[in-house]
Amino acid sequence: MKIRKMSRADLPALAKLNAKIFHDITAKQALRVFRHSFSKRVDGACLVAEEDGKLAGAIFCQKKLTQYAHSAYIAAFFVSKRQQSKGMGKALMAACLAAMKKKGITNVSLTVSEKNKRARLMYKKAGFKPFRLMLLRRF
Repeated sequence: MKIRKMSRADLPALAKLNAKIFHDITAKQALRVFRHSFSKRVDGACLVAEEDGKLAGAIFCQKKLTQYAHSAYIAAFFVSKRQQSKGMGKALMAACLAAMKKKGITNVSLTVSEKNKRARLMYKKAGFKPFRLMLLRRF
């Protein structure tokens, strides 16, 4: 397994891989989101994992452009079904967190479905703690 910085040329293959994993988004939609995330990253960490020369996972982490100067958000994180439970996700996450720590980031957040127990367990092992967020809009 090899983890490296993501390049713009990786985005189409990553979009196809993402669409295979998450059936609620097409490769075309994923590519649009990834291009935006890749081009807008500021002090971020966009990394890919390869196995036998093929892309098998990715993580997009972006510094938050808000009053939280030392915070970042993981906008996308996925590993091919074939490579899940083999340590690739753990390695990608560790590389991302190390890169963000070098940049002075002290808080990293992400969003995960309550139903995704495997991912939640991995995040817990990586040091993430759950919290609830409620959004309110007033008219």
